[in-house]
Amino acid sequence: MRTALMTCAMLVLLAQQTPSTNAQGGGHVFRSYGPPAESCGSWVAATASEKSDLRWWTLGFVTGADFARPTPLSATDSKGIEVWLDKYCGEHPLSTFNKAAIDLVTELGKPK
Repeated sequence: MRTALMTCAMLVLLAQQTPSTNAQGGGHVFRSYGPPAESCGSWVAATASEKSDLRWWTLGFVTGADFARPTPLSATDSKGIEVWLDKYCGEHPLSTFNKAAIDLVTELGKPK
């Protein structure tokens, strides 16, 4: 319990210090925290170790989106998400990474 509280406190502090941007997704505007304002081209050009922040941000974004939905997103894993991002960002290098994450959640939300 104490570890969970400490983790939550650290995340709140980090969110307060992290620049945010408004993003459009699903017909509504929301505040996005973290590094997603970078372009998809940054993802494509990044080394494996440089992708770490964006990878973790994306996993948190997808988890939060799944939590907020009345029905769960399609099941996948972190490697599946990473391969999807590689393909998407390769095809859309000028899109923001935030748009990539929104489109990923949209894709995972489609009925299979």
